[in-house]
Amino acid sequence: MFGPLSFPSYENDLKCVPYESAPVVTTCCLCERKFNLELQQDEFLQHTFDIHRLVIADVPLIASLEKYISYWRVRLKGKSLKEFCSTVLVDVEKDNEILKNQEYFLLSDVLPEDRQLRKGLQQQRLEWALEQQKSEREDRNFSRGCLFCLAHITGTRAQYLDHLAEQHNLQLGHPHNLVFVDQLIDKLQEKITRLQCLYCEKVFKDRVVLKEHMRKKLWHKRINPENKEYDRFYIVNYLEPGKTWKEQQGPERETATCDEDTDWSDWTEETGDSIVCLLCPHSGTNWEDVTSHLASEHNFNYEELTADLDFYQQVKLVNYIRRQVYKKSCIICDEKCDTNDDLLAHMKTAGHLTMPHCMMWDQPEYYFPTYENDLFLCQIEDSKSSEEEEIKEKMVSLHLSENKEIIEKFKKILSEP
Repeated sequence: MFGPLSFPSYENDLKCVPYESAPVVTTCCLCERKFNLELQQDEFLQHTFDIHRLVIADVPLIASLEKYISYWRVRLKGKSLKEFCSTVLVDVEKDNEILKNQEYFLLSDVLPEDRQLRKGLQQQRLEWALEQQKSEREDRNFSRGCLFCLAHITGTRAQYLDHLAEQHNLQLGHPHNLVFVDQLIDKLQEKITRLQCLYCEKVFKDRVVLKEHMRKKLWHKRINPENKEYDRFYIVNYLEPGKTWKEQQGPERETATCDEDTDWSDWTEETGDSIVCLLCPHSGTNWEDVTSHLASEHNFNYEELTADLDFYQQVKLVNYIRRQVYKKSCIICDEKCDTNDDLLAHMKTAGHLTMPHCMMWDQPEYYFPTYENDLFLCQIEDSKSSEEEEIKEKMVSLHLSENKEIIEKFKKILSEP
């Protein structure tokens, strides 16, 4: 026996995203009442609970609630819920009164038929997203002005995203991980037009202040992972129920909030965009200058030493070295020195100007920058990304081929009147 239940609330759950142009009005699976699920999903779920004593499990994980309901409307016609659903007796709180031993029905993937239906809908949704992504990647007639400068990029969407990343350090993710790119850019354009930071989503008084805020707050040169409006633009959201692009972002340095009382109008002074050497105060205006300096002055060939590291490993390595140099401690043996000059002399004499063992720097704490405005981090590229994307695409292709039979079965069922 369960304790008293409260009426279900889905206010904080992810709404099911329609994945094709389907009818906006859906008829209840147990009666003739109609709902616009895009606007009335909560009302529909409350209706099935109150009127039919039916609870649909894990609604946010259903790829298309409209198709799911249509399927069960056909299957349940003229039949009892007891033939398909788990039955439980529960105490329900209603109108400040406890109703004892009320019979309710649970429609969930415990039922093999329901599980296969959910799997088929998820597979259809994935195929639809991959087809859309394929057409976007093959389209070479893309043309659009930059969100931040006067440049007009033509060719492919990947070239446009590369421009945003390389010229403006706006990190949206690898192009192969994105879908519905045009709509994503439209959404970003709307926010910038409203003078709204893409990450903390605070509104600023003018474009200059907004630009300075996003430039100096380096972690704000990306979108807010807490904003579910962006979920549909990342292909990982279509691969597996409950899996989201946010999980791929790694640990966050700060939450996507901004002090409402802060006046950012004084953020317009210039501090200079320079990349500081990892081992000494030398700085340069471009990546090649700094890596060349590291190799010639410190015999530390960064690109050679990190050739086998992925993006996040490089981030942790850089933050570890920054922390050690700040503490005037050797990056290899941790010996502490009195000055930075003494530290460099020690590492050179001891032959410690080389790659530290991964156990020293491959720790979660080094996801976080030692210096908030460390432009060295902005230059890091993932040398493994192309290889990993090829593996991911092969895995998706294999996954699709293994489920063709399920897809065809449910396409046939869902097309029936």
